This record gives sequence, structure tokens and C-alpha cells, in this order.
Amino acid sequence: MKNLITITAVLAFTGTALADDMAKKAPEPKKEAPKDAAKKDAPKDAPKDAKKMEMPKPAPELTEMAKGMTGSWSCSGKWSMDGTAWTDFKGSTKMSVDLDKFWIKGDMSMTAGPMKMKGVEYVTFDAGQKKWTRFAVDSMGGHEIGTSMDGKKWEGEMSMMGMTMKVKTNLETSAKEFKVASEMSMDGKKWFKGFEMACKK
Repeated sequence: MKNLITITAVLAFTGTALADDMAKKAPEPKKEAPKDAAKKDAPKDAPKDAKKMEMPKPAPELTEMAKGMTGSWSCSGKWSMDGTAWTDFKGSTKMSVDLDKFWIKGDMSMTAGPMKMKGVEYVTFDAGQKKWTRFAVDSMGGHEIGTSMDGKKWEGEMSMMGMTMKVKTNLETSAKEFKVASEMSMDGKKWFKGFEMACKK
């Protein structure tokens, strides 16, 4: 224990002596230039006040769409995986603005016979690209990504139960109702009707 204390004291003393020695040999710090000199060296055309960065705002197109879409809706429709065998379903969806009003969020639930499914979708508008984007996921592991130039005609891809399909969707909206109809394709060449839904407030 005494040896440890002695070693510690020696190291501390050595460090202090070394620091003092370096301080003596260290060059004197440079004196800072007067503040007035810095002002003289600044370019004459430099702006006095830099423009503050403005926070982005939701696009007017998104705000306008949200006015007609937000609220609770009762829905019914049918879907098919091959365009021939159809399954009827009923459900509901609640549309709201989310994430500082930059997205329209849809919470959906539907029942088709014994099968029940829930889903969430997000829709936004990029003012710079003049393009709509939609992301959707569901409680069966499916997901869909689509884009649109006018918010009515959409194109994208959906994946579900190990399959990936191309999707084209038309959206029609009014004050009290909106309709969705989708076509699907495995190869982008042969298309079939795969989804129809009507929702009312």
C-alpha cells in the first residue's frame, strides 16, 4: 500500500513538474486582434443581418385534400387476387392530419367473412416535385407504395403473402363519398381488376 501511495505521489509530482517546465518553455499566446479590426476587414457588401431559415409548411394541395378526406367513413367493397374470385368486405376508416399536418393518415379496419384486417396509410404531397406519395401497411404483413401526379390516378407496387404486384388505382372524391378502384398485374402487361371500395360519411 505504501509503495502504491509512493508511486502515485511520484507520478503526480513528475506530472506537475513537467507541466511547469512546459509552461515556462511555451511561447506567449498571441494577442487577439481588436474587434474593430475584424469589422474593418469584413467585406463592405456583406449583409448586415443573415436571412433566417424559414420552417417548411404543408403544401396547399395537401391542406385542400385534407378538408375533404378527414373524418370517419363507413366502407364496403370487394377484392380479388386473380380478377375472377371475389371476396366482399365491410369496414371503416378514419382519416386525419398527422405529423405537423404534413401527412394525411388513414386508420382502416375491415371484415371479410371470418377474416379481419387492420391497416394504416400515409399520404403527402411534395411541392418541389409536384408529386403525391402514399405508404400503406396492414396487419397481415402486406404493404404498398404508390405515387401520383394529380392525387387521383396512382401507380405503385404492393406486396402480400409472398407476392409482389404492380398496382394502378383511381380515386374519386366528393363531400360525402369517395371511391377507390384498383387494377393489378404480376408482370406490368396483363392487368385485372383487384379491388373496389366505396366509403360514405
